Amino acid sequence: DAARALLAERRVCVVLLTAYATDDYREAARTIGVSGYIVKPVVGPVLLQELAAALARFRAGDGPFV
Repeated sequence: DAARALLAERRVCVVLLTAYATDDYREAARTIGVSGYIVKPVVGPVLLQELAAALARFRAGDGPFV
């Protein structure tokens, strides 16, 4: 809900870090337009890669994560 509210107010790069790995949660995140969706647990190098990819998608205007 926080991501939805934030994205409704302004254009920002939102990356969700969550324990929910189900397709329903991923689709809900994609629908609201978040730039990244990372499932815990995650290690440092993977986290940095995912954040960089999300920021690149956001800057390019490519829409939500794939």
